Amino acid sequence: MTRGALDIATAAALAARWVHLAVTLRRGKRGPCLPHRGTSGPLEWQVLGLGAAYLIAVVLWLNNSLGSWRAPMHIADGLAALSVVAGASLRIVGQHELGPAFSWGSSVAPPRLVTSGVYGLLKHPLLVGYGLECGGLLLGVRGHLLLRVGSMGLLVASIGAQAIREERVLARRFGREWDEYARRRLL
Repeated sequence: MTRGALDIATAAALAARWVHLAVTLRRGKRGPCLPHRGTSGPLEWQVLGLGAAYLIAVVLWLNNSLGSWRAPMHIADGLAALSVVAGASLRIVGQHELGPAFSWGSSVAPPRLVTSGVYGLLKHPLLVGYGLECGGLLLGVRGHLLLRVGSMGLLVASIGAQAIREERVLARRFGREWDEYARRRLL
């Protein structure tokens, strides 16, 4: 198997996730499409950090993939593609299960606490999926070590800060119900 087949699987997972996100947002979900000052409160740097890390990962992956269609596959390529597919799938399922409670950023508290499906296992499946997806893209890139390490650092910091911010919003909104839920869930 060549690297090109894995790149096609990776691109298909990315496309499916972005199409699902576009459809989700067009159905009138709550929250802003992009983080901004005003209705959603202060600018959420965590969301911008996630976006920047993701953009760098996609650009590096595209730059790496365009010239390597016939290259032999390495184990890192297979792990990278698997990580992207798993992350994109987790994000699609998580967004679907949130339904109208889905929003970008963390300023908008959902009308109900979602505790079933992937939310029965993880507190933050969308953030875990984001980390898998972006981390997989960075793992599949050759070279650019400093840029990859910097992007991974920004990704980890942004995911951690976003998780803390979301947990504060949910704790204020749901109180004891959130505390009980969060105590029994990983990540």
